[in-house]
Amino acid sequence: MTIAPIDAPATVGPDSARGRTAFATRLVAILRRWRRRARNRDELRRLDERLLADAGIAVGEADFEAAKPFWME
Repeated sequence: MTIAPIDAPATVGPDSARGRTAFATRLVAILRRWRRRARNRDELRRLDERLLADAGIAVGEADFEAAKPFWME
């Protein structure tokens, strides 16, 4: 095993190209997940009692889920 000198450039880390790409990829994935949650909760908010009953969801459960902020699972 070889150890890089202290002054050698990092191959992976926040300052490396791969590190920045990995960070950007994770950030985009998180933003997409948050947007999907926000859309799903907005759609849930729009369902009437009959549709919720058809799906087996109580009105209180739907209200609780729809009230969550987009960043919460």
